[in-house]
Amino acid sequence: MKDNKIYLDEAGYQSFLKSIDELREKLKKNSKAKSDSYSIAVGDGWHDNFDFEEAKRQELMIMRQIQEKYEQLNNIEIIKDKKSEDTASVNLNDVVRLSFRYPNGEVEEEVVKLIAASQVSDHDNFTEISVNSPLGEAIYKNKVGDVVEYVAGESRIQVEIKEKLVELNDENQKGNIKK
Repeated sequence: MKDNKIYLDEAGYQSFLKSIDELREKLKKNSKAKSDSYSIAVGDGWHDNFDFEEAKRQELMIMRQIQEKYEQLNNIEIIKDKKSEDTASVNLNDVVRLSFRYPNGEVEEEVVKLIAASQVSDHDNFTEISVNSPLGEAIYKNKVGDVVEYVAGESRIQVEIKEKLVELNDENQKGNIKK
């Protein structure tokens, strides 16, 4: 991502914080295992003690993961569903029809829903894309008619935002799309 922002909704942010707590708990358990392996070893406790060495490797790995999570905290931006505030721009939970223009000249249309990283659901009528993905980041906050670009692999792909669609919330028609 160009600005290293991590877009999360409130549930995603809480999940992120929970993952830090889980890593800290994992570190505590690993420290206990490391201490136990040291105390039951013959001799000085750490020479030729595979369990101790493995616990030490795990400790370093977990500490690195915790450090990365804390560094990512500075880049998190909590976003809210702004459908009622800004109907022109593509926002969280919007369903849009996109036209992809590939470098080889091929054009393809697809309907996608822009979601927060924490959301997971299954729909037959559209593909869900994370606001943190290259495509999600490219269309987020842009308007119908805008042509944006994103990079996939080594290809630069142009995407035109054709139209915003409305997802029906009726229980009988869940997942259906209408204009």
